[in-house]
Amino acid sequence: MPTTITKNGIPELIIGVMLLMLKHTQRAIIPLLMLLALAPTKSATAQIFDQFSLVGDHSGIRTGFVTSISFDAQQRKASIQFLNVAGGSEEFTAQLTESTSIQSSIPVFLPSVDFLQPPPASLDLSGVEFLQGALSASEGSVVPTHWFRLTYFDDQWSGAFRVDQRIYSIDRQSTDSTVTVRPVRDGLNRRPDSRIRVSAVIDENYIQTDSLSNAAAAGNQGHLSAIESIHILDGLLTDGLGITAWLEQVIYQPATILPATTAASALLAGAETWNDTNADVFGLDDNLAVFFFRGGMPPYGVGEPALQAYTNDHIAIIGSTPDYQFATAHAMGGMLGLPYENNTLQQWHLNSRTALPDVFWSDSHRQHLSANPLPASLTQSISYDAPEIADQPSEQTAVAIDEALLIAEQPESGGLISNDAPDSTPSDFTANEGAGALVPFALLLLLAGQRVTRRNAHNR
Repeated sequence: MPTTITKNGIPELIIGVMLLMLKHTQRAIIPLLMLLALAPTKSATAQIFDQFSLVGDHSGIRTGFVTSISFDAQQRKASIQFLNVAGGSEEFTAQLTESTSIQSSIPVFLPSVDFLQPPPASLDLSGVEFLQGALSASEGSVVPTHWFRLTYFDDQWSGAFRVDQRIYSIDRQSTDSTVTVRPVRDGLNRRPDSRIRVSAVIDENYIQTDSLSNAAAAGNQGHLSAIESIHILDGLLTDGLGITAWLEQVIYQPATILPATTAASALLAGAETWNDTNADVFGLDDNLAVFFFRGGMPPYGVGEPALQAYTNDHIAIIGSTPDYQFATAHAMGGMLGLPYENNTLQQWHLNSRTALPDVFWSDSHRQHLSANPLPASLTQSISYDAPEIADQPSEQTAVAIDEALLIAEQPESGGLISNDAPDSTPSDFTANEGAGALVPFALLLLLAGQRVTRRNAHNR
């Protein structure tokens, strides 16, 4: 008979046996402790992934491999077991922090009440965390090339991360915990030197459909998949092109804003009309890209790749696909005008279980972008130079007092009184310094005057 697991992870059958033993004899304490030690436990905050599926051509990549990754939700960190090329096992720790590209304060424009009933609890992104991370290692270990773009919601982790020359992805919509592994042939893996703004427009059909069959999805979490794909886009852009994408807002709109067709020209015309009408309302004029996540599109593998991502120079319409985590990056490449190239993100494999086995941009893509730079009005430059320190107000220097003032108390001194005004104000004499110098000067004049008065009175 199946074993039921309680919240503490201890089978109810074992609990019953322990209570029975306690009832009949005190000697049951030792067996009880043994059973407690052997009972399986499950933490609500920890997840371990140690099953991997290779996608793409990994031949010729002579680097290490992640053999397991475990997440600690309470401490916001991940522990990675890494098998290096020498056959030795290393452990790295990734400290996870809030994403800089999708922040918790991101504006979410909720739809009317009849948009989706019942609405999922996560529609406003409450409780959803988008995280990035940095690896650290014990002394003597070299940290490999890496980046992390992860999602944590409802005690479940998903997203993608790079360690060394492979990209690992955890699918939120998958029925198992297998990690898909794709090769990375190259990449800059450097801090981005420019930033672009993008927005996401998501309809109710996309929220309700999963990526595999276009059927109703458990939990109606398609919007999390859409936003996660933009998060992963940021990691790929940073790694491959030196650009970071900042998601400015999430906008929920009914599916009727676009025509009920699969014709690329009609869909793009509808998206352009919506964009022109709402650009001022949502502040889209400074967005380099607007992603429309549309449900009800033909299921994956039917027709041409355009059915997965219709693009023009600033709009992409993305349908359902099992490669949803990387489809947005593929569409972004199309908007940037990056040329088609085999075994890169710009090659979509038709009628294949995996449409994007390769998820990186090549040197030729970087050269194309260099020759065709992004519009300056839609791009923000990022500088990592030390911030300039504003000129501090100069310290007030003590004003030198004339030697005659220092000996003013001597009776024979006559150097305090002078009718000769200075020709001009000294060049280093500031307003504040002048005020400070007049105070001791006036006091000394007063003292000298009193001495003269007393001397005259004495002579009388």
